[in-house]
Amino acid sequence: MSARACRCALFGIVALFWWSAAWAQEGRPSSQLRVLAIYSGSSTLAANVAVEEGIRSVFSGAKRTSRYEIYEEYRDAQRFPDAVDEQRFIDALDAKYRDQTIDLIMTIGPEAVPLAVGIRERIAPGVPVVYGGHSRGHPASVCGGRGAACGGVEI
Repeated sequence: MSARACRCALFGIVALFWWSAAWAQEGRPSSQLRVLAIYSGSSTLAANVAVEEGIRSVFSGAKRTSRYEIYEEYRDAQRFPDAVDEQRFIDALDAKYRDQTIDLIMTIGPEAVPLAVGIRERIAPGVPVVYGGHSRGHPASVCGGRGAACGGVEI
């Protein structure tokens, strides 16, 4: 298994760990796990394609009775870097997911972390945010002070 595949699998395992902990704390089983994955880049970025494959392989390898749904959203910050573009993306997420049940938010890439933490209380109050796909220099402090779990893997 390549180093990239190992990192992707580890990211998925961490996501499952976070969700399991949140589920145990609430004490109520969910009929289906709903995960919102927010990517900083585009859907065709090679790194994002590899991460998607890793996430899917971890979830598909879970217990056969497990039901899950993964919603994937792409900020595409490299091609649309303006604050106006970011606000449009946030507004679209809010409109799309405010009436949905989201159990976990995963972020891939550095621009997605503060975005997810900022919108979490609007679309999925109190759910964990798991981040990955950032460099060692990216501060994890963006998760602090929001009243819900947030953690990740540096890759």
